[in-house]
Amino acid sequence: MPPKKPREILFDLFRRHYGYTPPLEAVAPVPLELMGSFAEVGGGLTLGLALDRAVHLAFAPRTDGKVELVSTAHVEKQIFTLHQGGSAIASNWIQPIQAVIQQLQKRSAVVRGFSMACHTTIPEELNTQHAAALRVAAALALRRMFPYTLTATGISAPPKADRKGELSPLSASEMIHLAQLCQKAEGNVPGIHGGVSAHLFCLCARPFQAVEFDCQNITIEQAPLIGEISIVLCPMSSQPVSKDEPDKWKQLSLSAARKLGLKSLRSADVPYLKANRARLSEPEFTFARHMAAENQRIIFAMRALNGGDLLQVGELLNQSYNSLRELFDASETDGWIKLAREQPGCIAASIGGVQSPSAFALVMHNQAEKFIAQMASAFAATSGRTLQPIICRTAGGGK
Repeated sequence: MPPKKPREILFDLFRRHYGYTPPLEAVAPVPLELMGSFAEVGGGLTLGLALDRAVHLAFAPRTDGKVELVSTAHVEKQIFTLHQGGSAIASNWIQPIQAVIQQLQKRSAVVRGFSMACHTTIPEELNTQHAAALRVAAALALRRMFPYTLTATGISAPPKADRKGELSPLSASEMIHLAQLCQKAEGNVPGIHGGVSAHLFCLCARPFQAVEFDCQNITIEQAPLIGEISIVLCPMSSQPVSKDEPDKWKQLSLSAARKLGLKSLRSADVPYLKANRARLSEPEFTFARHMAAENQRIIFAMRALNGGDLLQVGELLNQSYNSLRELFDASETDGWIKLAREQPGCIAASIGGVQSPSAFALVMHNQAEKFIAQMASAFAATSGRTLQPIICRTAGGGK
C-alpha cells in the first residue's frame, strides 16, 4: 500500500480531532537561501528559492472565540482564547501562529476563533526555515478565513471572493507586506531569525525558478533555474553562529558605512573598499568586502540563470561560501561541503544561510541517490557521525 500523501494525513488528523472534513487549507514551502546571508543588515541582494517540503494547514472558523490547534508532530492539542493584545504562549510549536495573529491584531485586522490541524514534511532540524514556513502558512490561512489586505501602513479593504469563494491572488506588493509582517512576528519569538527574505521566498517562489530580493529597494525578480538538478539538503546538528551574532553583523555594517561616509554598504564595491581600507578596522573591512562581492556575485548569478549557465551559477555559489566562512566558525559544515564538492555530479555545495545551518548541494538529478550514498559513507568515515540528507526539488510559493 503506497504511503499517504501529506494532504491525506492532514485531513485525517483534522477529522479525527474535530469530527468533520476541513473546508479550507493552506500550504507554505520551506525556503532556502542560496546567497546573500547578510543582505538585510546592509541593504544588499539575496538569492533564494522554495523547496518541495512544506507546512500544510487545514482549518475552519468557529464561533466561540477560541483557537484550537493540533499537529501530527505533537501529542497534545493547544487551545487559547483570542483577545486584543495577544495571549500567553501555550506551547513552543504554536508560537509562530500566535505571533502572526498578534501582528494582524496590531494592524486592526479582525481575527476570530478557528480550529486548525498542522502537518509538516520539513525535518525538525530545519527549525528556522520551518518556523518561517509556518508563519507564512498561518498568515495565508487567516487571510482565507478572515480576509484582509495588507498595505505599508496597515489594513485596507479586504479582497473579494470569486463565485467559487476563492480570494484574488496576492500582488507582489502584498507579498512583500506579508513577508514584513511575518518578520515582525518572528521578532516576538526568541532565537535565530531568518528575516524578511526567508518569508518572501516562501510566498513568491515558483517551480524551477530562483528569486532575487533587493533589500534596499524592496523589489523582487525571478530567474529560471532550468536543468535536471536536485537539491540535496543536509541539516547540521549545531548552530554555526551564536544568537548575538546578527547584532554584531548589523553593527559592523553600520560602523563601516559611517566611516566611509555612505548611507549603507550597498554603495560600496570592492575596489572602493580596498582604496579606503585604512579607514576601517579589520573586521569591518572583511565584512564589507564580503557584502560588496556578494552583491556582485548575485548579479552575475542572475545573468547566468537567465542564460541557462548552471556551471557558472555553481562556481558563484562555491565562491560565496568560501568568502562567507571567513566571517564565522564553519568547522562543522566545512567537512561536509568539501566532501560534497569532490563527488561526481555535484555542481556546487554551500550553506542555506548562516543563521539556519543546513548544508546543501546542487547535484545532477540522475546522480542524486548515488551522491547521498557516497556522502553518507565518506562523512561517517571522516567524522564518525551520521547525517540524514534529503533530496529536494524546487517548488512554488505558499497558497
